[in-house]
Amino acid sequence: MSYYLKESPLLQQLIHQMAECNEDDLSYELWRDVCIKNGWIEVNIQQDDWVDSIEDDTKRELIMAYNSLNQDLKWNTKKKEKRLFRKGDEVISYEKDLEHYWEYSRQNS
Repeated sequence: MSYYLKESPLLQQLIHQMAECNEDDLSYELWRDVCIKNGWIEVNIQQDDWVDSIEDDTKRELIMAYNSLNQDLKWNTKKKEKRLFRKGDEVISYEKDLEHYWEYSRQNS
């Protein structure tokens, strides 16, 4: 589990919240609510000024590439505009956390 906790730091809270809400799937709305409760800030792909403040060059370049890709793919719809959250230099994505949730669930069933 330590790998999944490192890659998806909110995994335990997500699992707990899913159980509390009697959910059998990790919805974007539930994920977003858990992120906000834990002090993560929604990233607006169209305004990536905060990226310049990231000290780690690799992280900064990866986020800039991700933002560029999403804009190129016209992900700027209301539904998909904000699927990243950040806390300091750390950035998490719904898609990645969802993948880790299912991998963790398969290993522990």
